[in-house]
Amino acid sequence: MTHTSLPDTSSDSLHRVQLDAQAADSCEASLLSLPQPLLVGILDSAAEAGSEHLASAMLACKALRQAGEAMPHKARLVLTSAKLQRARKAGHERQLMAWLSSKAQMWQQVVVQMVSQTDLRLLLVSLAAAGNGHLRKLQLDFVEEDDFEGGSEAELPGAEVCYRLPQELELLTSLTALWIWEASQEVPGSHPASDLAIFSSLTALQSLAFEGFRRGPLPPEAFSSLQQLTSLVLVLYRLEQGGKEGEDMWDGQERLLGSEHLAMCTALRCLVLEGVEPSLSEQEALAAWQRLEELKLSYPDSTGRADAGFWHALPQLPRLTRLAANGLVGQACEALSNSLPACSRLVSLQLRDYPESMLPPLPATVTQLEVGAPSFDALPLLPSLRSLSLLSNERLPGWPGSTSALVELTKLSLSSCLLYEFPAPLATLPSLEFLDLSCTELSDLPTMLACAGSLRWLGLCYNFLSGVPTVLGGGAASRLEHLNLGDNYNLVVDDGGLAVLRSLTALTYLDLSRVAQGTELVAADSDVLRKALFKPLQ
Repeated sequence: MTHTSLPDTSSDSLHRVQLDAQAADSCEASLLSLPQPLLVGILDSAAEAGSEHLASAMLACKALRQAGEAMPHKARLVLTSAKLQRARKAGHERQLMAWLSSKAQMWQQVVVQMVSQTDLRLLLVSLAAAGNGHLRKLQLDFVEEDDFEGGSEAELPGAEVCYRLPQELELLTSLTALWIWEASQEVPGSHPASDLAIFSSLTALQSLAFEGFRRGPLPPEAFSSLQQLTSLVLVLYRLEQGGKEGEDMWDGQERLLGSEHLAMCTALRCLVLEGVEPSLSEQEALAAWQRLEELKLSYPDSTGRADAGFWHALPQLPRLTRLAANGLVGQACEALSNSLPACSRLVSLQLRDYPESMLPPLPATVTQLEVGAPSFDALPLLPSLRSLSLLSNERLPGWPGSTSALVELTKLSLSSCLLYEFPAPLATLPSLEFLDLSCTELSDLPTMLACAGSLRWLGLCYNFLSGVPTVLGGGAASRLEHLNLGDNYNLVVDDGGLAVLRSLTALTYLDLSRVAQGTELVAADSDVLRKALFKPLQ
């Protein structure tokens, strides 16, 4: 508030205002302790903007300032290399650090996107000085140099590319959630997993996610002290940038997560591992995973040397309802096949890259199923299914008459399955709302499609359609909101096709990217179609 914006007043009036303002500033009791109706009254007085209410306006400003500093911001504070570099070039780096040290406590969640190790350490120290005790969530993105807007890494004084976890991270002891993501594909030199041991200092963590590149065995102390941890996501990528093209830098050391890592993490409800193999006996898994609700495992480079006994514990875990087991081979695949039928609490099951064409018996409780296999001897059709996703490189077997029993099925994805023609039994599914038929070699939809009336989402991209399917017209698909016809290179939207599209009165998204003809016709039609039409970036 500046004096030039205030109404003219007498010197006595200004003197009284100054005294009132001084009294307000010297008041020890916080205005936030006043009853809400009184605070509202103060703000109403300020809104009237009369000169006689100037002291009330100052009180209101003070109340707003106190409220802003006392209440944590819901939005995230984002700190990037580009922002820091711009401040540095303008000579304002010290002011930025001072502001961060004094104001960071107003945010509970901070996102740091850094290239330089030096800059990352500097920011973490500032965050610890100001926000420790308030800062709850931290996301660290180690971005590549190409993503850095402020110039090349060589321009940063004392620059060292961010690949190691800095020791300053252990200062942020108030953190309850930490997410770390490494974007770079070019990992220089040795990259040991031992630096993950710094997690042991962050004992308040409830959620931990790390996605990046590491070598060697995982240090047990990284996780053994995190007794409050409820969610652990650990994704370790394989290093494949060697001296020669395609040369493998894999060091031969298995990344195993055993009882020495997880025995104390008994609060875990979600465990997601990729490039890491759990190695626990049945008894160890039963002791550590009593609260586990979701288990997601991916084996891109399985060694087959891990203890697979934990698979036998799955049917005995009292809270396990969501399971993903992708890329299983050998002993792990056999153990899952033996245990899966007894997992009577499972609701969601994902089996990507399953090596066998004959699936194991599935629990009747599963309502959400995703399966990818080279081929299927028989389709996994459970009456309880509400969502089904199939992926295969070969043509699917025939759909049996029992398909009509899937009365609860609302979502069906057959993307990239070789169909050639629409399976007739699917046309009668009464509850289907989401149907993905992209990349299925279809040339048309059948004229009898009873499920069209319930559809809200339909994907038909990358097929051999020559026109807009007529079965969708005449009000048959009146609830359809999303329609993707893109990349049907022979598709022409003629007058008949335009009439079909006009009948889709609920449509909010229409993709006609890279069709042969008719996009301009649609763009010049009704407001509904014009607003729904997807416009790809040039």
